[in-house]
Amino acid sequence: MCDLCGKITRLLKDKYGADQLAEVNAETCVLVDLGLSDLQLVEFVMELEAQFDVDIDDNDLYCVTRIGVLADYIGRRMPLAGASHS
Repeated sequence: MCDLCGKITRLLKDKYGADQLAEVNAETCVLVDLGLSDLQLVEFVMELEAQFDVDIDDNDLYCVTRIGVLADYIGRRMPLAGASHS
């Protein structure tokens, strides 16, 4: 799993508990597989924005629900992303 995927997974585990998240991977869908409500998703996105210093567009919110896609999305928007991602 990519480093950013791992960080996102740890954040999910810290916030929502490790039991239901034992099998989280890059293909895990935050809404379907983890059963997060819309409110929990919004709260999680706010935490991601603060943690990684990025803005996640509301229009993109439901298009980037898989952990791997979310990691790519965040990676492209992080400050100095070009220096740390190829």
